[in-house]
Amino acid sequence: MLEVHPSFFDPSTSPTSGFIPCSDDQICTGVGIGCSAQNHCTYTHQYKDGSWALVDYLTDLIHLGKNVGTSTINTSTPITFGCATHRQSAESHTAILDGVLGLGNNQMSAVNQLAAKGVIPFVFAHCFKRTGGGSFVLGQVVQPNIMYTPMVPGANYRVELQSIYITEQPVPIDPQLFGANNGGTLIDSGTTMGYIVMEAYDPFVNAINQIVSNNVYIYNGEGRQCYASSSSVFTIFPSIRLNFAGGASMILQPIDYLVHQDSVDGTSHWCLGFFKSEKMSVLGDLLLKDKIVVYDLTNQRIGWTDYD
Repeated sequence: MLEVHPSFFDPSTSPTSGFIPCSDDQICTGVGIGCSAQNHCTYTHQYKDGSWALVDYLTDLIHLGKNVGTSTINTSTPITFGCATHRQSAESHTAILDGVLGLGNNQMSAVNQLAAKGVIPFVFAHCFKRTGGGSFVLGQVVQPNIMYTPMVPGANYRVELQSIYITEQPVPIDPQLFGANNGGTLIDSGTTMGYIVMEAYDPFVNAINQIVSNNVYIYNGEGRQCYASSSSVFTIFPSIRLNFAGGASMILQPIDYLVHQDSVDGTSHWCLGFFKSEKMSVLGDLLLKDKIVVYDLTNQRIGWTDYD
């Protein structure tokens, strides 16, 4: 087993860092805010799965390199951020946190602070490689063929999914299930898989199963649909087209939404990268790979294009 030893941020090693005191009325106020025995401003962050993390508020300099033509201009500016090293589950299990960068759509996020200072345009983007790694960009991305869809107003990065087509045939789903009144569809790189609201999940899965049933063995595996096949699933499974408000669409090929489980005696086992959700549909990390995803907060829109 590969053991990865976390390397936490140590404020004492940064001469420009400092904890936010409890007396700071601009930051140390509001729901979830607390004060430590050391007089440090803290915040309890609650996750949707019931777990939580205790966050210390700090300030420090962030160093950025700005590309201008063929040159790079280095700049630095102070930002306020929360730092957590452990996450407590609802069952009292503790998990170590390391290397997770939160970029929520609120005034305290790093992107919002940098944009408010005029250091960057109010835009950021990411591109995750399927094989690992990728790029993260603060500021405008110059890339052709980016399709944009309007953001649903709110604190998250939500859009309005209007329909799903499988092999160019519409799945019989009420579009109201994905509408803004029902929360829209969340784009979240911090979520591993995809989620579809329960009323739409079964018609979606059934449409896929009808196409592949003669070529694979279908079974349920830990809350999602799974398949066993002795042939290449990439030639058996259909493409999926997600259609969004404003005319944008996202094409998912089998490699984008199938997750390999194992192979036994020449038979490969795969599962859909979608789970059933009680509340909201989510496009997670799996479905965003090999795509440039642009969060244009100035114009309140999110866009993407395939990128290898």
